[in-house]
Amino acid sequence: MSEEQNTEGIFPRTAAQSEHRHEPELDPDRRMTSAEWEREDWRMRDVAHNRREQSRHDRDARTSYDKKHQRRNWKANALWVAAGMVALLLIFLIGYLPRHQQQKRAAAVARQRTQETPQVDVLQFRRSNASGELTVPGTTASMIEAYLYARANGYLSKRFADIGNRVKKGQLLALIDAPDLDRQVDQAREQLDQAKAQLAQQQAQLNLNRVTWERWRILVAKGVFSRQDGDQREADFLAQQALVASVEHNVESYRANLDRMIALQRFERITAPFDGIVTQRNSDVGALLGTSGSAATAPVESAQSPSSGSASIGSTNTSGTTGTQNQSAASLTGGAQGGPVFTVAQIDTPRILVSVPEGSD
Repeated sequence: MSEEQNTEGIFPRTAAQSEHRHEPELDPDRRMTSAEWEREDWRMRDVAHNRREQSRHDRDARTSYDKKHQRRNWKANALWVAAGMVALLLIFLIGYLPRHQQQKRAAAVARQRTQETPQVDVLQFRRSNASGELTVPGTTASMIEAYLYARANGYLSKRFADIGNRVKKGQLLALIDAPDLDRQVDQAREQLDQAKAQLAQQQAQLNLNRVTWERWRILVAKGVFSRQDGDQREADFLAQQALVASVEHNVESYRANLDRMIALQRFERITAPFDGIVTQRNSDVGALLGTSGSAATAPVESAQSPSSGSASIGSTNTSGTTGTQNQSAASLTGGAQGGPVFTVAQIDTPRILVSVPEGSD
């Protein structure tokens, strides 16, 4: 019984074997014969032999598969190693050869510079055949110069700049007191307000005529009033509508007149047209100014008089036969009728007028 247990522990029974071995157990009083024990023993040995053969066959197959797999892995590893060596060789060639060539060129240039003869710049001096210098007189003038006139009739009430002052574009130079122009502006503004009031009155009358005409039209249609009366109401409505349009045009006309007067009133302010310096000031506070110029005092005879309130534009230049003539300030002083109030010049980029004498044959 112990031998049967050992055999079962080493070789598992199949279903048929288990059924055959358990058949005797159905009858506990029956015992197996020696022939049955011998057959059972041979069968068990045959099963053990088959299992050993199967195990050996499996082991041989596994060994053969491992050898083939190892051979394939060796080939793949060899390919990867070869590819890595080729990549390293390419990197070496790409990185080393250009650097080696560059070092060779640098060494060749260094040897050439060491062995070559130094070069120096040589200048040859000789006497010049140029003619001597020619000195001629000239007159300096500003590149841009503007004469500022009064556009409003009145008196100079305030002055904010004088000769020699630097001014900026749009800077206030003087104020003109023009009471007549101010009153005209107020009158134009009152006329506009009056025209607006008349327009409001006529529009109210137009609304009344419209309502009246609509009521009469209904009554005429019903026969309460005659058609003649209805036509009269319609004519009143159309006439009032035309009157309102006329008053509207009057309002626009008065508004345009007010804008014109306000634009003229702005000319009471004299401003600088550009950045520059004041070179002339021909009027002082209290002087009468007109649209044709300034009329301050009597004309000044001498251009060098300090009371003229102006600066000389240029000096006399009579060295040559051609060029700019004398430009004294006597003709531009405030004493003369029609002269400018201010003169502003831009002297950042001056111009020079030179009189070149003509050569004789």
